[in-house]
Amino acid sequence: MDIAKAMFGDHSSQGYSSKARTVETLSEDEEENIIASASGEGVSISVTPSFNSQSDFTPTPGGPFSALTPSMWPQDIMAKINHPPEDPNGQLDYRYDEFGFKVEEEDGPEENSSKLLSTPFVEDPQHRLKWTAYLEFTHNNEVGDLTWDKVEARLPRSEKLRGMVKQGIPHSLRGQMWLRLSGALDKKQKSDLSYKDVVKASSSDHLMTSKQIEKIGASLLLFMEEEDTFWMMCAIIEDLLPASYYSSTLIGIQADQRVLRQLVISYLPDIDLVLKEHDIELSLISLHWFLTLFASVVHMKVLLRLWDLFYYEGSVVIFQITMGMLKLKEQELQTLDNSAQIFNALSDVPGDVEDVDDLIEVAFKVSGSLSDVHVDTHRRKHLAYLMADQGALVNPESSRNLPKQVMTALCSQH
Repeated sequence: MDIAKAMFGDHSSQGYSSKARTVETLSEDEEENIIASASGEGVSISVTPSFNSQSDFTPTPGGPFSALTPSMWPQDIMAKINHPPEDPNGQLDYRYDEFGFKVEEEDGPEENSSKLLSTPFVEDPQHRLKWTAYLEFTHNNEVGDLTWDKVEARLPRSEKLRGMVKQGIPHSLRGQMWLRLSGALDKKQKSDLSYKDVVKASSSDHLMTSKQIEKIGASLLLFMEEEDTFWMMCAIIEDLLPASYYSSTLIGIQADQRVLRQLVISYLPDIDLVLKEHDIELSLISLHWFLTLFASVVHMKVLLRLWDLFYYEGSVVIFQITMGMLKLKEQELQTLDNSAQIFNALSDVPGDVEDVDDLIEVAFKVSGSLSDVHVDTHRRKHLAYLMADQGALVNPESSRNLPKQVMTALCSQH
């Protein structure tokens, strides 16, 4: 928890447009605006908080800022979008996409632009209805409308749910589903400390890996409120990733890079031959992918789908997706002549992903048999070797080389 605490310590709460704007975190039973119901009955899950319609502008579906959590809507910019000023000098200099990123005019969407840029980020009502129906079915003992406070803090695992997650979570449900799939909400409810207590006790220390962790936190903050993001970061660092991933030695992620290299030998022998022939160290490229969980290296639309899987499946997905990306580039890599070309092509792999459904299909086709047990076995071995290199006496076969990364309770530190 210490690492996550450091991210949410001394800072000022500034709005998206760098203007101070106080936004209270809404309780789950306060979210009562948009209702999804099947044939007038069944699930009623609120996804949008109340706003003063006279003073606050709401993004249009698929329009600028429409994918962001409401507290991130920049009212000054949206005012200009909704009521363009007559003075040309007062108009916006840029266009913005659904995630609030500036879009250059030449970036599209045009007929010849990439699939990601040309496809609006608009939720399919039937897709959402399928999810709300599933939640209703799994909570059929509830009386009345189903609201988020009645949905379990941890959803039971099932092949049905796994298949639905692979197809993507409806964006309006994504934040609440991530909290329940990752275990963050369960962790929050069981904690003896409130978020306010954690913030008060937070340090302003910055670790060597802070910038990488912050890329994950920054992406989460686009879609979730600060407190929920904090507990998501706790779940990621303490539960979903192995120990010492973000330690000063980076020993946890060093072990995972060795695991990845071993998996490439087993699952992608042709890629392995290219790497060996041209003496390319894959970890020089892939380390950043793992540290940021692909944040800032893939398009945001792709990242959301990958994180849907990560929060459900755990860290094994990082290996599967990485090998899926490499598989998609396999033929191109085999045609390249020198190490520099291959290194550059590998570095461009995440940014070249445009069809996330194709990536997921290839990833599970190539390494669908890969399991947590398989990955943990390799981790123990490589972690032991790394620890031995640092002078520790360890047994490569011992499960104690994979300690659970739960930090000392805050109260015991004072």
